[in-house]
Amino acid sequence: MGMTAISWTRAIVAVVVGYLIAALANSAWVMSWYVNAEPEVTAALVVMTVAMFALSGFVAGFVLGKIAGAPAGSAGLVTAALLAVAGVANLLLGMSFEPTWHVLAAIFVQAPAAAIGARLASPGRD
Repeated sequence: MGMTAISWTRAIVAVVVGYLIAALANSAWVMSWYVNAEPEVTAALVVMTVAMFALSGFVAGFVLGKIAGAPAGSAGLVTAALLAVAGVANLLLGMSFEPTWHVLAAIFVQAPAAAIGARLASPGRD
């Protein structure tokens, strides 16, 4: 059975909302730590950053999963792919305030967490 127009619309809105949640969390974190300052990179900062990415990615995925309904797993994968592509573009274009390790944490922690959150939001539905 194919997806209806309503299902497609919900999935697209879910991907946009999930991406915005994750991107805004990342932006807020960057603004609080890196803009107008060069923080000392400590183990605590790295752990807090990774934890923030895990939590924000999971929340973004869970919310988008609830919005998407049946195609939640697929919408989560699309959002994870968009987050990863944005991170890679950020690295290649060198347009960020944050250090490279921060962008890599976004790619390897936040993106998969979004996919996991979406999948857990609607288990067994797609």
